[in-house]
Amino acid sequence: MTTQDATDPPDQAVELTKLWECFKDEPVFLEAIEAFDTLLEEADNHDKVKAYHKIMQCIIDDGCLWHLFPHYTKCITQPKAEELAAMIYREGGHFSQEAVWIMMLD
Repeated sequence: MTTQDATDPPDQAVELTKLWECFKDEPVFLEAIEAFDTLLEEADNHDKVKAYHKIMQCIIDDGCLWHLFPHYTKCITQPKAEELAAMIYREGGHFSQEAVWIMMLD
């Protein structure tokens, strides 16, 4: 039996469980997390191809779910997005919806 070094990457199943908890009320993100889980488990090729197709533009990095197209964007929950948009509005004044969205990407 080997012990896990502090520099070893965390277990993928543990990361998926944490993401599942974080996005439990976000169906779109849960679909991506389920697809990652399908790739880790024993599944037939058809299911794995479907799962891969769903997450072609997603990665899990440092315990976070990221969407790669059109920008490298961290996925956040709806309440967190609303909180971030409100903070940007308070600090920067009134913007159009598109301007707030662009600022959230930065």
